[in-house]
Amino acid sequence: MKNLIKGCLFFVLLLMTVTGCKNDPPVYPAGLLKTGTITYTLNGPETTIVDNVYFDVILPGIDAPKGNTQILGGTNADNAFTIQTAIAKTGTSDIDYIQIGHYTGTVGSVVITSFSTTDGKTGNIQGTFTADLVNVDTDEVANGVTGTFNITQ
Repeated sequence: MKNLIKGCLFFVLLLMTVTGCKNDPPVYPAGLLKTGTITYTLNGPETTIVDNVYFDVILPGIDAPKGNTQILGGTNADNAFTIQTAIAKTGTSDIDYIQIGHYTGTVGSVVITSFSTTDGKTGNIQGTFTADLVNVDTDEVANGVTGTFNITQ
């Protein structure tokens, strides 16, 4: 009987130990938290990208007189997203290059409605875009693709 009680007690203690152990959520240093969304409508329903969303800015200077902004997102070739434009401030600019999945193009415009960065790597950027794209695999044309972006990093 003693062995049965000891065995049950050991099992209960073991069960309490295993179920009571949980990994704490990660604690990131200040300034590393990124939040961002890119939303677009391309041949159907609205799509939102939240994974691996970020921006990279070259501030105005000798190499890029007006600056340059690149907005990126996605995790693979099917949902990859890129916009490049020769502006690094609020305002409207032509799109130099855009890719959404297997669609690419150079015809369109981007409107940056909120822009705040001192180093090109941290801050906030928000805006909208409109573009005409072509599927690189099928040559299918997608005119009037629209979307928004809101990224804080």
